Formats: sequence, C-alpha cells, structure tokens
Amino acid sequence: MRIDESLRVVLDGLNESVYFLDTEGKVIFTNSMFTERLGKARSEVENRSVYDVVPAEVVEQRRRCIEEVIATAKATTYEEERFGEVFLNSVSPILDEEGRVGTIAFVGTNITEQRRLLESLASVVQRLEAFAQGLSHDIKGPLTTALAAAETLRSSSSSSQASQELLDEVIVMLLRSINKAFSLVDNLLVLSEIDSERITAEATDVSEVVAEVIEEKQAQILERGTCVEVSDDLGSVKADRTHLYQLFSNVIGNSLEYNTAVTPTIYVEYLGAKEGGLQAYRVRDNGGLPDELIDRIFDPFVKGPSGKSGLGLAIVHRIVTTYHGYVLAYDDQGAVFEFALKDV
Repeated sequence: MRIDESLRVVLDGLNESVYFLDTEGKVIFTNSMFTERLGKARSEVENRSVYDVVPAEVVEQRRRCIEEVIATAKATTYEEERFGEVFLNSVSPILDEEGRVGTIAFVGTNITEQRRLLESLASVVQRLEAFAQGLSHDIKGPLTTALAAAETLRSSSSSSQASQELLDEVIVMLLRSINKAFSLVDNLLVLSEIDSERITAEATDVSEVVAEVIEEKQAQILERGTCVEVSDDLGSVKADRTHLYQLFSNVIGNSLEYNTAVTPTIYVEYLGAKEGGLQAYRVRDNGGLPDELIDRIFDPFVKGPSGKSGLGLAIVHRIVTTYHGYVLAYDDQGAVFEFALKDV
C-alpha cells in the first residue's frame, strides 16, 4: 500500500495516532502523532514489526485484535490503557482487489479526558440522585407530621370533648413540623445562592462574626454545658459577611449538635495566613467523628442519628470552594474541621 505525500500531510495533522500494517504486523506507514506518543522517530518504526515498537504490556492484546480483524475482515474497536492514559483503538481491514485483507489501519484516539468527564458526570448523577432522595425524605417527614396534626385538629374541632391540652399539643407539633420544613427550604436556598458572582465583599473581622454566632447559640451552649474557647485574634477576611457567618455557624453548630463528651468543649482557632493568600481556621471539639461519615460528611443530607437537615456542612463546603479554599474533616481525639478561604 502506497501513501502519497498529500495524504501523509493530512494524516500528520491529526491528533489521533494513525498507522498501517501488513498482515504480518509490519508497519507500512505511521503518522507523526503515533511516533510522538511512542517517543520514537518515524525511521525507528516504519518497516518494523509493530510488536517490537509498541509497549510490551499491550503487545498481546494488539496481536489478538489484528488476528481477529484478519480472520473476520471486520472492523473492531477496543480500549487500551498505557502511559497513564486511556486510548480508543479503531482497527479496520483494507481489502485488496481479491477481497482479502491486505492492510490493517489503526487509529488511536486519546479519550482520557472524555473518560474523566464521564466518570465525573456519573459521580454528579449519583450525587444528584442521592440529593433528590434525601430531599424527598427530609421534606416528606415534617410535612407528613404536619398533615397528621392538621387531621387531628380537624377531628378535634368537631368534638366538644377535645381537651385544650390536646389541642395545644397538636398545634405545637404542627408549628414545629412546618418550621422544620421551612428551615430545610431555607438551607436549600442558601446552598443554591452561594455564588462567587454575587459576593458583596468587605473586610470582615472574623472575631466579631464568631462572637455573634456564639451569642446566638448561647441557649444551646448553656443547655449542653459546653465550654467554647476562641483564639484572641481570628484575623480578617475580605468576604461577604453573611457567608462567614453561615460558615462558622454551621461548623460550630455541628460541634454543638454531635459532641457527646461528658464535658463538651469546642475550640475555635486561627491558623494564620497560608500559601496562596489563604486564611486558615480550625474548629475542633473533644467528642468524635464517626469513621463511616468522614468520606462523605460534606455531601448534602449526610447526617448522624440526631442530625437535622444534613445541609449544614454541605453549605460549609460550598462556601469555602466559592472562596477558592478547602475544608477537611478528620478525627484527632475529637472532631476536627480545618478550613481556609481567600479574600475576594
């Protein structure tokens, strides 16, 4: 098979690896992409057996594929991993004048990025399904309770024997369920509205924000007998103050909710400036962090047995990534949340 100069120019301009073999496996022609991926010169490849020039780990698979194409005279494709990348090889027979396979054409396409995108998409779909399932479950719970309470009210209203105590109890149940549903919806709105394009940034004293969070949660702190220790100076971050409030409120609230130590203690610490302009913080307690939750603790609706919406730490993750930072969760004689964010 002869390759004229114009076809050679066209094939050399492709991002795909292209080469032609005879039925013995000898390379008749190769384009520049194929030799580039092999790290060889064209003269080192053409007129040699393909089995001598390709990586040893792919030889057997390639040999089987070539034998199959010769035997069936039908094109085939297969995927191959090499050099840490994924390639889709298309192998086609070229028939001679007598209808027999005379030449075999290989076209190798690097699909590594497409594979990563597909895996990422599959992960997103999986998370969306879990999100939808969690959302349906969490909204259905308080609404079902509210419906049951409303039915009780309706039944009781027609009975003069219904006690005021029962009616008060049902109304409290109804209001609690409705408020829980509203809280869930509010958290979903917060999660969806955290967007770098909408940030109104200002230099914010983090100590003031944390003090506000602690004041708001004072009743819960006193109820649980929790000691909260805060670094004297928490620095300043140029950010949307509401985002900083949501960030510390959710992390501290998580520690308040799940710390089961006899004498619960929460530490809020400033770790200082990090490389890349990041301001780093750590909120830790003397409770613990379940091993089974660590890997997915920032996913929506992941929560412990006594958890509420399961959206608090998802909001934390969304905020720090919006501010080009990071958040880590691990157990070190207690639950530890370490996070950093950058001025915007």
